[in-house]
Amino acid sequence: MPSNEASFDAYTKIFQVLEVVKERQILEGEHIIEISSDYVFENKGIRSRDFYNIMVKLAEACAIEWISADTDETNIQPKVPNSPEYKVRFKINPARFDDYIKQIKQARSGHVVQAHRWKPKFDSSTGNLKFQGEVLNISKGTIEYQVIKTLFEKRPGERVSETDIEDSYRKDFKKRTLEYICRNLNKKIEDKFGIVKFCGYKRSHVWIDEESS
Repeated sequence: MPSNEASFDAYTKIFQVLEVVKERQILEGEHIIEISSDYVFENKGIRSRDFYNIMVKLAEACAIEWISADTDETNIQPKVPNSPEYKVRFKINPARFDDYIKQIKQARSGHVVQAHRWKPKFDSSTGNLKFQGEVLNISKGTIEYQVIKTLFEKRPGERVSETDIEDSYRKDFKKRTLEYICRNLNKKIEDKFGIVKFCGYKRSHVWIDEESS
């Protein structure tokens, strides 16, 4: 289990590395995966030493198994890199890896709750949701933007009807239900900020879920 003392930012870095590993596994479909520190930095902005330390944590949790770069021997932890650019080789333990992802998500969510600063700020002029230094852009002119904009005009817990959203959007709204939009927004917000179930939905109404605070 990840340490409770880790910061929200630390959990975010771990989660981003997990995303890279999962994406590489899906794209390559290889039993043995190889990832360079340079690739992680370019895609997630995580520095090489942080990447190495996170991979060590994954190995300690048995979420991955090291593979030697030279002999294909297993469980050989690579030495601390002297160069900012290096590669690691490993294979995933699927059950442990998926369990570790869940633990990191829960830990990030727990930090949001404990901080009492859970609610992102929304800038309707840019469509940016901001929270603890992170930014999630909701494209203006989309139905997702209209839902978020309307929600932030209300108090947490105050319900907005599908009809209210449809009237304010003034475009074809029938093709995508409010429930689907709410679910999609929740995934984006959880992945970016670690806030679980930001939007509540029931019977054609949506609201900012007070339990998330």
